[in-house]
Amino acid sequence: MLIRSGKFKTDLVSVYLKRPLDKAEATYNTLLARVMERGTEQYPTTQSFNAHLDNLYGAMLYSDVTKIGELHILQFKTQLPRSSWILDMNSLKEAIGILKEVIFEPALEEGAFIKAYVDQEIENLKQEIESRTNDKATYAMDRMVEHMCPDEPYSAYTYGDVSFLEDMDAVKLYHHYLKVLKEAEIDIVVFGDFEFDKALTECKEAFAFSGARTSLEVTSPWRSELGKVKEIIERTDVNQAKLVIGYRSVISGDHPLYYPAMLFSTVLGGTPSSRLFNRVREKESLCYYIQSKFDRFKGMLMVMAGIDKTSGTKVTELTDEILRDLIEGRVTQEELEIAKKSIVSGLRSITDFPNSYSNFLFSQLLSHEELDIERIIDKVNQVSVDQMTEAGRTFVKDTWYMLTGEEDQ
Repeated sequence: MLIRSGKFKTDLVSVYLKRPLDKAEATYNTLLARVMERGTEQYPTTQSFNAHLDNLYGAMLYSDVTKIGELHILQFKTQLPRSSWILDMNSLKEAIGILKEVIFEPALEEGAFIKAYVDQEIENLKQEIESRTNDKATYAMDRMVEHMCPDEPYSAYTYGDVSFLEDMDAVKLYHHYLKVLKEAEIDIVVFGDFEFDKALTECKEAFAFSGARTSLEVTSPWRSELGKVKEIIERTDVNQAKLVIGYRSVISGDHPLYYPAMLFSTVLGGTPSSRLFNRVREKESLCYYIQSKFDRFKGMLMVMAGIDKTSGTKVTELTDEILRDLIEGRVTQEELEIAKKSIVSGLRSITDFPNSYSNFLFSQLLSHEELDIERIIDKVNQVSVDQMTEAGRTFVKDTWYMLTGEEDQ
């Protein structure tokens, strides 16, 4: 996808490689992304590669992975000052050239990745995965998902599992790299002030991936044992307990009730004016924070709260009561309008930053959804209270999880 715009001061090229999600894949992809940004065939040392980027007026290279629904995404991006500002350089061509080198011409030794780079990044990744417990709020959400989806790809942690690093080496990682190049589905998003036809030709020539590509679905079938709510308490050294409640729905990004579901979550706990915030935190003083989040690629609603370890039952009861009220239509037009304004503001702010805009467009492509933000805003503004409550009725409580301190002796 090529987006011509003179709005930004930089040109941005983003390449997204889509892979099926599981714990091993997530681990290998994360390691791969970090090794590949260390250098290229032409600039094999990290120092020489960084110097090359600096010589291109401070070009930036970014590589990472993300989990979207049942997919694991490797993303490689370059950003340079736009060409119209630099007379002696075609920024877009240079950005495409950097990514071409990183993706197709990585730094190698003896037919594999450079051992020192791989060993260093293995240790870095191990430390990062093992330190995930430091952010207790995020860790609690991840653990709730693992309990809620134990036999589903979605349970995999974004950066993988240390057990899959134990026997990893430079040769095995290179074989995984070749597999990714051969099989991954690719999306490319380009932002810049460029000539469309010329940019299209340059992209096609640079990113000529070969091999059969298997079409991957980002969403998964709806699963839930109706009436059976999993209840899990895990204990660790925390001052503030973390409560996470997970709900499933048939609604995903391309569902006709997607926008009503988004608004349902926003009215429930998406703003400082939301029901959960006003009732549970402000009125009852039962939590330090509380919010809700809807993952359209999984059809999953989560309610997250930081609470005193004795408040779990009361916060859960209030959350259930608030959900019932919303589902039964006890929603004011003012609440709906506040939620709409919040969503619209968030959508419009996306276009202020090329990286955010690129990621947004990629996510819309994944779900075969509308790409034009103003049309999306129109759809949001057309949602009625009845549609919102209809979406709310699809949510089924699946898992109740609390991360709390040790029991009092």
